[in-house]
Amino acid sequence: GDEAGVLKLVRKLECLPLAIDQAAAFSREWKIATPELYLEAQAKRTKTLEAQWEIILKRGYPFFFFEVVSHTFMTLAEAGDKNSVGAINLLKKMAFLHSEGIQQDLFQDEEWIHVSTLKRHSLVVDSTLGGVSMNALTQGVVRELLMGDSKATALG
Repeated sequence: GDEAGVLKLVRKLECLPLAIDQAAAFSREWKIATPELYLEAQAKRTKTLEAQWEIILKRGYPFFFFEVVSHTFMTLAEAGDKNSVGAINLLKKMAFLHSEGIQQDLFQDEEWIHVSTLKRHSLVVDSTLGGVSMNALTQGVVRELLMGDSKATALG
């Protein structure tokens, strides 16, 4: 493997397991061959977020984690296929719920089918309480990404 590239990525993500897991899941899903290619794609995406940096840092989000989640979020949103759009819409709603034990019965069946996409991207995981859980930090980043939109529009 590419040990030097992996080490560089892990250091960039400050060894935060959640960020590493989400970066690895993104790479698997989008068939990114090396850590360097992931970092290059993320760097291009980060340039579009420069206007939000000050706000992000003031709110206490580790910027590297904001980069990881926003890269996944925006890539899914831009993909435009039915599954990606459905996953983003489900993620937007989940960002405003209690992070633990998000239950299927809160959603329409046609919404819940997209939970598998969110799991593959490590944006949600199976919960010991049933349903799924979404890390509170991930929720915060998703909510921050929605601040440019009206929350009512995002939820509708």
